[in-house]
Amino acid sequence: NPRSAAAEAYRSLCTALQVSTDEGLPRSLIITSSVQAEGKSITSLAIARHFANMGLRVLIIDADMRNPSLHNKLQLGNSIGLSNYLTGERLPPQTFQATDIEKLTFMGTGPLPPNAADLLAGPRLFSLL
Repeated sequence: NPRSAAAEAYRSLCTALQVSTDEGLPRSLIITSSVQAEGKSITSLAIARHFANMGLRVLIIDADMRNPSLHNKLQLGNSIGLSNYLTGERLPPQTFQATDIEKLTFMGTGPLPPNAADLLAGPRLFSLL
């Protein structure tokens, strides 16, 4: 509901992000927490949708290599994604998926690797961001 308190809170957050640096909106954001089910995925998606609807090109990446959920919320597949890029199997554009929002592109986790922490700590993630 666009008139709900939650929707208004996300709009306020997006406005704050736009004035958070001298240059305006940061080019990259990371949404994280130390506890499950705190709303990281919903918050990430709300922010991404907001800026895409404003006409900005947005890439949202699901890097939750233990319990990915953004692909379900976006009703997209998860067979190719971040893990394929981090292991060198694919280039970034080959892992992107279009969404129902024109300016919003999605990169899922791809297959869940046994060494997720090692992949996420490597230089390829930094290079991608």
